[in-house]
Amino acid sequence: TAAGLAVALNLAERDAAAILEDLVANGNAVRIGGADIPVYFTASEWSNVVSRTSDGLAAYHRQYPLRGGMPREELRSRLGMGARDFNAALARLSDDGVVEEVDAYAKLPSHAPDLSDAQKQQADEYLALLGSNPYSPPTDAPVDPELLLALADQGRIVRVNEDVVYLKSAYEEMSARVIELARANGEVTISDVRELFSTSRKYTLALLEHMDRLQVTRRVGDNRVLR
Repeated sequence: TAAGLAVALNLAERDAAAILEDLVANGNAVRIGGADIPVYFTASEWSNVVSRTSDGLAAYHRQYPLRGGMPREELRSRLGMGARDFNAALARLSDDGVVEEVDAYAKLPSHAPDLSDAQKQQADEYLALLGSNPYSPPTDAPVDPELLLALADQGRIVRVNEDVVYLKSAYEEMSARVIELARANGEVTISDVRELFSTSRKYTLALLEHMDRLQVTRRVGDNRVLR
């Protein structure tokens, strides 16, 4: 930053800022971030960021071809950046077409998860199995964890905990009905939700705890209220 350079060179901050802008104009530095607190890289440093990002994402896509992308926090850790600098860098990388941001993930623009015919068949069979009992879906079906991640990325399922997975449509219906009941009664109990969906305590707790984590509901004793 200009402030950091000013301290290092014992200059007024405005003079340091002018030096940095001259370097940017000459192609020897790159400015990222907003006008309030811009961050500067030397041209070689920024080139290194670009190559490490591209190479890291390419390797990640090869290792996990079914995933939508690398979690943003994992990419930040790999680049060794603080949150502010990383957010600014990712915005610039996105503007330059180096990466694409999708929800909490980053990916190369060329990356598109593609299921094989066998994986598509397995996915269709698994989704049909979930749909056979949508409020109490089977939890013992052997499914490739990477395929589960792909289906979640595609918005076809919601994994509420390690064991319980719902079709997205079933989850949205259930959570909407819980919200409606909580709004009408002021709170919902575990028994309320069990009766609402004619399901077991295992599924009821999994749903409510997931809604707690999303900060839709809040636990008060054994009951839930809306946030």
